[in-house]
Amino acid sequence: MDSQSAINILNGQAGDVADWSGSDDEGLGRSQGTTGGDVNVAPFLGSFGTTNIPDFNEANDRFDGEISIVRVYDSALSAAEVTANLDAIFGAPAAAQVGNIASLAGETNLVPGTTTVTLPSGATVALGADGSLTYDANGAFDTLGVGLSAVDTFTYSLDTSLNSATTVSVTVNGTNTDAQINIAADQASVTEGNDASFLITSSLQLTADVEASLSYAGTAQNGTDFNGSATVTLASGNTEFAFSLSTIADSLY
Repeated sequence: MDSQSAINILNGQAGDVADWSGSDDEGLGRSQGTTGGDVNVAPFLGSFGTTNIPDFNEANDRFDGEISIVRVYDSALSAAEVTANLDAIFGAPAAAQVGNIASLAGETNLVPGTTTVTLPSGATVALGADGSLTYDANGAFDTLGVGLSAVDTFTYSLDTSLNSATTVSVTVNGTNTDAQINIAADQASVTEGNDASFLITSSLQLTADVEASLSYAGTAQNGTDFNGSATVTLASGNTEFAFSLSTIADSLY
């Protein structure tokens, strides 16, 4: 401000000193609010970084402090430059320590190097003495076939103000070399009295006949629940097996 120049906080063009100091002439030490400055003109948010603070900086609510440094940049700062500025003011952030871990997958009674928590999936997470977290599938995904994957999750929290709660996602890749069976319906719905068609597929060609036991249940559109079961023989040497289930019209009863 020693140069007696200013910038309009809404459009970035040359402005009047009043754009910064307002009629009360409090200079950079004021908070742009309901007194003076373009920030009071709709939409109340300057594209150059100021915003309206209702009822602030009025007669009984003044800024009380000092500004130690003001920097003006020719262009927007990169993320690294913003971080460097914050670190210069507040100091570089310190990594969390094992004592900062407040909970692990819902468990709060934690003993580093001892605590192991079992997740709903059956997998486990162990808290190391150094604060490391070790995930063990623990046989929970032994039936997952080769080429397939599943995502398991758990949370932990820190007793710090930043990053206090974190969700960890673990992708488990299947290792089971057995044939994986999948079933899909050929239609979204079926009219009573007609057949419902399905297709069973196997990830591998079967080396022997396999008998698949199926069960089904639901609520019919017109009211009552239905359920049933069926057995399908999957012949060896094949990977696709079509079958159908017959439905009965209510009018027959």
